[in-house]
Amino acid sequence: NMISTIKTQSFYGLKKLELMTLVNNKIKIIEINSFEGLDVLDYLDISQNLLTVIKPKDFEHLTKLQILDLKNNKLDRISLNENEEAFEKLINLQSLDLSNNFVK
Repeated sequence: NMISTIKTQSFYGLKKLELMTLVNNKIKIIEINSFEGLDVLDYLDISQNLLTVIKPKDFEHLTKLQILDLKNNKLDRISLNENEEAFEKLINLQSLDLSNNFVK
């Protein structure tokens, strides 16, 4: 696959989507509000991409998310804002995989 950017409201209207896999693309950028409208999404796999940073609002609309897989990216930063954590809105998160990245 050749997706390089997850655009704003790319998935808006998919209110019943529970599982999303974007594995093995070329994703470098997650635009603001990209996941808005995914009200029941509980599994998101963005592994094996080219992400280098996770910004505080990247996943803010995914309050039902239980599993987030970010392994095998190029992540070296998780949050750019000291006052807001990247995963703080993920109140149902049970599993977060950041393996094989550059995060310290």
